[in-house]
Amino acid sequence: RELIQNVVCTSGHNTDARAKEWRNNVTYRTIMMLRCAMGVIDYPEEYLNVWDLDELDGDEKAEMTKYIYYDTEGYY
Repeated sequence: RELIQNVVCTSGHNTDARAKEWRNNVTYRTIMMLRCAMGVIDYPEEYLNVWDLDELDGDEKAEMTKYIYYDTEGYY
């Protein structure tokens, strides 16, 4: 929440549609990254792979895996 508040405080003076869309995008991605982090923390109890979450559509999953995914296949 604090990150989003800082984004709004530092860019809230800009009220055009593009700025609003940018703030919305930052907020959405922050929430999705938090959801994925919580999914990793909850994995030992729920056994639900973060990449199988309903909230992640194909485009969002592709964008997130570009920056934070680490493939562990073959490392065991």
